[in-house]
Amino acid sequence: MAGFLRWEPPRLHIGAESGEAKVTSVDLFYDLVFAVVMAQLATALAEDISPAGLLTFVVLAIPAIRLWISQTLYSDRFEALDVSYRLFVFSAMLPAAGLAIAAPTGLGAGFALYALSVVAGRVVLVGQWLRSGRHEPRVMPLALRYLAFYVVEAACWGAAVASANEARLSFVVAAIAADLVLPLMTTRRQGELGEFSREHLSDRFGAFFLIVLGQLVIVAILIMTRDRQPSPADLAAGALSFALAFVLWWVYVDHVAGRPLRPGPPWNAAWVYLHIPLFMSAAAVGSGVFTFVTRGERAVPEAARLLLCGSFGLALLLTGIVEVTLVPLRLEGRLQRTTLIHVVPAALSIALGFLGRGLPAIPLMLVMLAIGLIALASGEYVRATV
Repeated sequence: MAGFLRWEPPRLHIGAESGEAKVTSVDLFYDLVFAVVMAQLATALAEDISPAGLLTFVVLAIPAIRLWISQTLYSDRFEALDVSYRLFVFSAMLPAAGLAIAAPTGLGAGFALYALSVVAGRVVLVGQWLRSGRHEPRVMPLALRYLAFYVVEAACWGAAVASANEARLSFVVAAIAADLVLPLMTTRRQGELGEFSREHLSDRFGAFFLIVLGQLVIVAILIMTRDRQPSPADLAAGALSFALAFVLWWVYVDHVAGRPLRPGPPWNAAWVYLHIPLFMSAAAVGSGVFTFVTRGERAVPEAARLLLCGSFGLALLLTGIVEVTLVPLRLEGRLQRTTLIHVVPAALSIALGFLGRGLPAIPLMLVMLAIGLIALASGEYVRATV
């Protein structure tokens, strides 16, 4: 109890100098709240699988993912076991809950709450950085850089709330652009603070990927049983959707999770940026699955088929690309071979979206599962023979 009640100043962790950190229960609690946000966004996309619905999903998912990433990177630098850190993490969870509440309404009636939650999350984050800068003077220039960018981003979100629906999107895009540019503008300052704990980041991102997939499986079960007793075909489609999520998890765990990042800020930045579309593609797989689990014996609408096959293929492809940012396990050159084996299954999955017209849900998902197993088996073969 005495350890929990400690109130200590933040202390900078520098990679291996402080020992490789582990994913803690506080991390997982925080991640779980953001996984709910992703599940809500995926559910909203499932209800409006259209170009407009997809655009709304993207412009709302990116700020949520970036907010999670930003807090995760701060935690890698300053995570502690004292009461102050836990209270700050709890404070960061509240804006995430606001995102989850507002997500189903997209850019419409609940957008003000979504924008306010993004800004509130940034306020909590920059408050942590400024507090750390007060105790660690070399951190203060980076904290002030964050403050300047977050003021610009907050102004864009405020303008988006005040604008009519037609102009709202342009301000949201401006806010996203400011947020995405920030890591590039702070690379040198981050480098001056020393290395991130690369194994910790790899474990943390892997845990979040798993939680997002798990949340989507839960939502799929709830949707399947919400309005009626599921038919045997629905149950079969549900089992196949679970298998698809399991394959994505397996491929990611074997090729990405738990492996250290290549040293250097450019590799760290590439790791971060690539996970944004990877997390979105995993959530979009869930959006497609939500339609499939109630259509076991029937043909699936074209939009849902394209979404599921395309997002599944994109997730496989991005997993392979992310692997380029990791330290090779044994031999130089091995990484490139294991990366390339994802390309063919990804292309097959995307092609299935265009060529599978008229296929009922179950046969289509069986073909997708076979494609995923090809990626999985190819990876295992390469890992065993190199």
